[in-house]
Amino acid sequence: MTQFINIPLRKGVSIIEAVVYVAILTVLMLVLVTSLLSMTGGYSHIKMNADMERTASALFNRLSYEVRSSEQINMSTSVLGTPASILVVERGSGSTSESVTFSLVSNAIRIAENGVDQGPLATSNGVSVDSFTVIPLPSGASEAITVQAQLTSRKANRSITRMYQGTIILKSSY
Repeated sequence: MTQFINIPLRKGVSIIEAVVYVAILTVLMLVLVTSLLSMTGGYSHIKMNADMERTASALFNRLSYEVRSSEQINMSTSVLGTPASILVVERGSGSTSESVTFSLVSNAIRIAENGVDQGPLATSNGVSVDSFTVIPLPSGASEAITVQAQLTSRKANRSITRMYQGTIILKSSY
């Protein structure tokens, strides 16, 4: 005679197992979402810094080029030493003299050549120039200026503010 052993077959999952599985998946999803948000925030911060550095580099490169290639700073039309300085440099001499003007207008450095506005000097997405200060450095042998620019980069609910400074010597003075 053959005997059969009755082994109960489990079909499905109990409610307690389902709750445990859902809890584990919820924790894993929270960790994943938190990691993704953290990486996105880090990328945003890096992009803001890169935009600000690019703007400062373009600003100081153009200022250096124009000041070093100029003959003199026009002290009568320049407004120096204020957070909204206006710098006017003169290139050439006599009838071929040209002027280049740098000024802070609506949170951007604007450049004008011979009185004609050429537009903003350096613009990056979300970067504004809060102050632009030009300070003359008098010395016996050469003529130089110190330029200070405060830049702010804004994206969504974040902002970074940084001060940049450089000293430029007029080529004709050394």
